[in-house]
Amino acid sequence: MRNKTFFIVVLAAMLLVTACADTAIDRRTLVMRNNPHVTKIDSLHSLTVGNGRFAFTADATGLQTFPEYYKEGLSLGTYSEWGWHSFPNKEDYKIVETLQDHPLPGHPHGIYAVQFPEGPERNAKAAEWFRANPHRLHLGNIGFDSLLVSDITKIDQTLDMWKGELHSHFLWRKLPVTVTTSCNGDSDIVSASVSSSAKLAVGIRFPYPTGEAADDATCWTADDCHSTDIILSEPQRALIRRTVDSTVYYVEISWSGKAVLSQTGKNRLKLTPSDKQWNFNVGFYKHQPVVPQPDYKANLLSANRCWRDYWQTSGVIDFSSCTDSDSNYDSSSYMDSDGNYKGDLDTENSSDNSSSGFNYSNFENLSMLFKNMSYDYNNDNSDNNDSSDNNDSSDDHENSDDKSNQ
Repeated sequence: MRNKTFFIVVLAAMLLVTACADTAIDRRTLVMRNNPHVTKIDSLHSLTVGNGRFAFTADATGLQTFPEYYKEGLSLGTYSEWGWHSFPNKEDYKIVETLQDHPLPGHPHGIYAVQFPEGPERNAKAAEWFRANPHRLHLGNIGFDSLLVSDITKIDQTLDMWKGELHSHFLWRKLPVTVTTSCNGDSDIVSASVSSSAKLAVGIRFPYPTGEAADDATCWTADDCHSTDIILSEPQRALIRRTVDSTVYYVEISWSGKAVLSQTGKNRLKLTPSDKQWNFNVGFYKHQPVVPQPDYKANLLSANRCWRDYWQTSGVIDFSSCTDSDSNYDSSSYMDSDGNYKGDLDTENSSDNSSSGFNYSNFENLSMLFKNMSYDYNNDNSDNNDSSDNNDSSDDHENSDDKSNQ
């Protein structure tokens, strides 16, 4: 009897395996049929390329040409896992100044961080400083120079999620423009190829942060608070040093074909091509790079490999054979809770993850504040009036090592 039962179990298992093999998910088809498609300029229709440790959010042109237009929607940011900034703590605010005792049942001494809406004034300002710092740093805006929204028509844009390529087609003043945008799978490099007889110049602008809770993290009227210095200039490559208060990072710009890089403002650059077809790469680095970055083709292949490997190894669910009316929402199998395509795209791999991922700069600062509060309080003496100098949290993310994937 025992042998008979064992035989039945083995047979059932074999049938199950056979059935599963016959219904294996066609992952590429599953992913490709949900590729986002954009046909108009809409502030809620921005799309992102990245690698999980870095993300570049683009508008309908495939670049970040209209940041002001998208400001109130899904803003056009360039963020990395390592890119953090803190405003100078000129008033020497301490963590302990943001804490208040709120006794609760069973917890006679509950210490909490509060906003102090009714004062005292110094405590309120201290709470605001720690709310805003550290914050993600918008590393730079890359877009076509001096274009108007009204000049763009016939938009046809698709994010190829299987390959990690953003394909954008549009007319600028009736002239066709084709752009392919991608992000290196292993490095924080944005690559783009442009084909157009219009020979549109590309502007690279660097903003100063705002410290606000939910904006696009760009202040364009504070040029004196930060600097952009070209420290290396070669025929098809330039290296830039960015200094934002105490934060320093580097930007490498490289291109193919005939193009001229010029500095058009204290924190503005312009790359002007002479060819109808050309490509360029903009890499962002925590430390000064010692070797030239990969070219466009290498970056594109890296993006393809990164995303192909992701889709082939991650867990997916295919509801295409379901008859339920809600089955067409099978994209949820590879979208995160915020609706960002591919959970690995813009949600960082560090322990300080938050719902905003790399789409926004400052939304997660409250979670950072609580982290800093718990750290400082737990390392403080039990008497919360004992103020120790462990308030400076600006290095919390400066010390986290570079990357992972979008």
